[in-house]
Amino acid sequence: MDLPCGRENTFFFRPALREAWKRGELVAEWSREYPFLFDLDNRRNAQGQCHRGYHFGEWFTAITLFRRHGLHSIVNKYAFRSHKWKTETFERIVIAPKLRAFLRGSLWGRPLKRPDLLVYKPNLTDYCFIEVKQKDRLKPLQRRHFAEIERQTGSPWGLVYLRPCPVPECTDFCFKCDGPPAGR
Repeated sequence: MDLPCGRENTFFFRPALREAWKRGELVAEWSREYPFLFDLDNRRNAQGQCHRGYHFGEWFTAITLFRRHGLHSIVNKYAFRSHKWKTETFERIVIAPKLRAFLRGSLWGRPLKRPDLLVYKPNLTDYCFIEVKQKDRLKPLQRRHFAEIERQTGSPWGLVYLRPCPVPECTDFCFKCDGPPAGR
C-alpha cells in the first residue's frame, strides 16, 4: 500500500453530495460509518460549520483515501494537545519528540501552516501529509511551510484537488473520472 503523497491528485465527487453536506445530512452518517477517521471533536466542529461547506473537502478526502488505499487520516488539529485521540495517534506516528515539537510550533516567526490531513497506514509504519483544495490554490507561504515540514520529518506531502465529476452517472465517491480504487 503506497501513500499517495509527494504528488498532486484530483478526486471527483457528485455535486449533490456537497449539497447534502451543506444541509447537514452527512456528518452523522459518515461519523458512524468511519469512526476511526472522525472523532467527537470532528463531528461537533463539522456540524457547526457544514452549512457553509466547511470541512467537506477534508472529510471527503479522508474517506476516499480509506476507500481507495486503506489509509487512515487525522483531520485537522492533529498536533494540538487538546484533542486526546488525535494527540495519542499523532504521538504514536511521529515518534521523535523533536519532530512533534516542530510540528506544534512556528516557522520563520509565524504559526506553522500544517497540511489538512495527517495520513497514515493503519499499522502506523508510515505517514505523510495531505493538503486539500476545493476552489482555492496553494499559497506560497503554505508551499514553503510544507516543504520545510517534509525536510524536517522526511515524510512527503501531497495535494488533493476536489472537483465536481463531469460524468452524469457518477456515484458519491466517483472512480469513473480518475480510475478504479487500488486493488479492485
